[in-house]
Amino acid sequence: MSLISTSRRRRGRSQAGLPIEPNLTPLLDIVLQLIVFLLMLVQLGSQMEQAAHTVKLPVAPATLPTGLLGSDLLTVGLDPSGRLLVPDSVEPLDPAQANAWWAAQANQKHNGSQRRNTSTEVILRADAAARYGTIRRALATAQNHGFRWFSLVVTRGNTP
Repeated sequence: MSLISTSRRRRGRSQAGLPIEPNLTPLLDIVLQLIVFLLMLVQLGSQMEQAAHTVKLPVAPATLPTGLLGSDLLTVGLDPSGRLLVPDSVEPLDPAQANAWWAAQANQKHNGSQRRNTSTEVILRADAAARYGTIRRALATAQNHGFRWFSLVVTRGNTP
């Protein structure tokens, strides 16, 4: 009799002691869908980032840093090598020519008066590859000729 009762106990323990095996298929499906979603999100984000670098928007007067349409603006550029690009010249100006150009602009803005502080705002559109020292020298030259208000716009890739 003890033999029968022990076998019943073993059967009862083995049935009650079985490990629970959950169905992992739905869990794996959800994990796979999350991975695919994240991969698609990364790819879409990189495509949008690349597209953002190729968009060229027009430069309207209202989008200039001042926001004042009636103010006196003087827009110049700086190429990657630090040479000044001015609206009335096709070629970039070397430092001596740039100094003479700033002097001429200052005389034109001041109308020959002795007043050295002008309300003209200089917008310097510098290439992203231009070195900080060349940008600072261009600003210092303009300051030496009486210009006091500046806005700096950095362009990427193309010369301003």
